[in-house]
Amino acid sequence: MTGARRRTREGRRGKKAPSVEMSEAFRRYGDRRAKKQKDLLKAIKRHIPELKEWASDYVESPWGYEDGMYRFYHHSFKVMALRGAAEKAVDLFRRIGPRRLNPDFETIVRRSMTDDAKASDVVMAFLHTKYFVEVMIRYGTELEEPPSVLPSGWASVLYLYNMR
Repeated sequence: MTGARRRTREGRRGKKAPSVEMSEAFRRYGDRRAKKQKDLLKAIKRHIPELKEWASDYVESPWGYEDGMYRFYHHSFKVMALRGAAEKAVDLFRRIGPRRLNPDFETIVRRSMTDDAKASDVVMAFLHTKYFVEVMIRYGTELEEPPSVLPSGWASVLYLYNMR
């Protein structure tokens, strides 16, 4: 290889050209990101029984989701029972992933846990936790590896764990 060609590939004084350094940095970033997603998927798979138990207790049971929605429209204080269900789901999410949860999600949940929370705040927090439990069950069951083309549900789980 001629000296001129070597300089273009390696840059001056034997250093790698910036484009090579950038592509290596992007590759390393992509590798780290893929590993984090793979670790998250494994953690979700390990917690599938707990996710299904939560869904059974609070979604499939007539005394969870169905009753809570009725209580909301009936203007009953009993809608506040959904608060405990949301809190249990959030605890489960924190066990699944050690990362801080998405700030928007945290705000929704925190607003529902205050003494002056409105029934609509509680219902909103419950519905968001229900959604995340359902998509974690779905993708934790269906996926073997994190997909390269992201379905919306899996992408939202990544957002929950601040990985997008």
